[in-house]
Amino acid sequence: MPNPANPNKCEFYVYRIMLGSVVFYVGHGRDRRDTDRIRYVKRQIERKRQGLPVHWHLSIEVLAKLIEEGFEDQVRIRRAPEGITKRQAKIAERLLIDRLIGRGTVLSNEQHNPHRDLPAHIIAKIIINAQPGDA
Repeated sequence: MPNPANPNKCEFYVYRIMLGSVVFYVGHGRDRRDTDRIRYVKRQIERKRQGLPVHWHLSIEVLAKLIEEGFEDQVRIRRAPEGITKRQAKIAERLLIDRLIGRGTVLSNEQHNPHRDLPAHIIAKIIINAQPGDA
């Protein structure tokens, strides 16, 4: 995400990446940060297929595993709140992460996450198994 000209400008948002209705990543951004993550992951998957080096961050690797397992069509991105400053977005992001973790949600975030030491394939399985009904 390029640095904003003015971090006090109300152009930021908090977003969640979900599999179905299960949140597994929380971030903040502006412009197309949320949807660019999906494109980035797909590029990393392609690099991996080509035998090129890939540096996996936990959240990227979890999303890649979900896509590779055939769940791409069920991946959803939701923004809320929107139209806030960068500072407000960082605070809202942290509060949402804390709330989700307090409810027992396993996230793929590397920051503020007690589950960050779990391997990506385990987090992906937890997310898949948390789907309501027959997932």
